[in-house]
Amino acid sequence: MRLSRKTIVREIQEGRLLFDPFDPEQIGVSSVDLRLGHTFISLEEELEEQRQAGADVQWRVQNQPWAPFAAKYGRRKDVGLEGFTLEPNKLVLGLVHEYIRLPPTLAGRVEGKSGPARRRLLIHLTAPTIQAGWDGHLQLELYNVGPAPIKLLPEEPICQLILEEVTEPEQYEGQFQSQTP
Repeated sequence: MRLSRKTIVREIQEGRLLFDPFDPEQIGVSSVDLRLGHTFISLEEELEEQRQAGADVQWRVQNQPWAPFAAKYGRRKDVGLEGFTLEPNKLVLGLVHEYIRLPPTLAGRVEGKSGPARRRLLIHLTAPTIQAGWDGHLQLELYNVGPAPIKLLPEEPICQLILEEVTEPEQYEGQFQSQTP
């Protein structure tokens, strides 16, 4: 069951659900707006340079821990309020501004917002699920499918988190637990 504004507020007030920093204006009728953070991770440039240098760079879909791969091939960019320009047909990983902690009784889905979508910005490729009990800064797969560059500005609303009740509480313990900028 999808949580309503009243239930979301109650979960926050009772300390089970956490967003930090948080502004009550972020709560919608049945979702919470999340803002873009200041940290971006680009993989494409470094991977292409490695390939040009003759390195055997291959993407494995399963059983490849993310952290060592990102550390080896990712380029971290911390930006100020001037933002980050995402060129057409490019992907960048962007962390949300808020630290989030879900209780074991709630799971979530991250979805785009109309404004960024109309600029032809995808917020995630195939990974909208946030497991029950997860905590950290969500990492979005930001992809520009449009013909023009898109200026990504930190602290602007970028997506919405839809919260759902879990019938039997579980605690997430996977590789993306406690993700940080």
